[in-house]
Amino acid sequence: MASLRKINLLVISDAHGKVEYIDLILATEKRESSVDAIIFCGDIAPYRNPYKTKELLIQLAETVKKYRIQRVFAVPGNIDIESHYNEVEGLHDVFVNLHERGYLFQGYYLAGLGGSTITPFNSLLEYTEDVIEQKLEKVLSSLPPGTKAIIVTHVPPFNTQCDKAYTGEHIGSKALRKVIEEYKPLIALSGHVHESRCVERVGETLVVNPGPVSRGYYAIVSVSEEGVEAVLKSV
Repeated sequence: MASLRKINLLVISDAHGKVEYIDLILATEKRESSVDAIIFCGDIAPYRNPYKTKELLIQLAETVKKYRIQRVFAVPGNIDIESHYNEVEGLHDVFVNLHERGYLFQGYYLAGLGGSTITPFNSLLEYTEDVIEQKLEKVLSSLPPGTKAIIVTHVPPFNTQCDKAYTGEHIGSKALRKVIEEYKPLIALSGHVHESRCVERVGETLVVNPGPVSRGYYAIVSVSEEGVEAVLKSV
């Protein structure tokens, strides 16, 4: 495998309409360090107003261009309109819809899947565990030999510090956890469970839930041949 350069990923999730925090975060991080790409783990739309998905994604893409970030890789959350992600990708070259896709970036393979497991709320983009496993397996089947993978999802893996609801119940995806244990990606990035910001490991994989950017939360993940580290931050 060719030598890999170090990259810094700014990881955000769950904006729920409050995209102004992203501008503030980028203004802060661009003063302190370099950011090569943004990973957005879904739910840009406000609660009960999914039709703002496209408008808010355009604001996100324009903010990324303003700060001269190479790319923003995004997957839809369970309350977003999935098709709007494709539409915005067609409008802005910095925006990559990673939903059900793989993308080779700086020598790393980003594998994405939006939506969540089945919830009690009958939200827009939900999948059974079997479907989650099938879709992730399909994306990862194109993983180039010897390439390090980074999985980007909305839902976190089951039975981690990243998927504990306020009741203490683990509500993440068992299928995602199975795929992580099988493929051993470098990192698994997610959101969805607002009360479970975390950095931990599932086997060899670093698992990160940055917390909701609607509250000013985010993470910086640094990846290199020497290893991976993540820091939870806020503005």
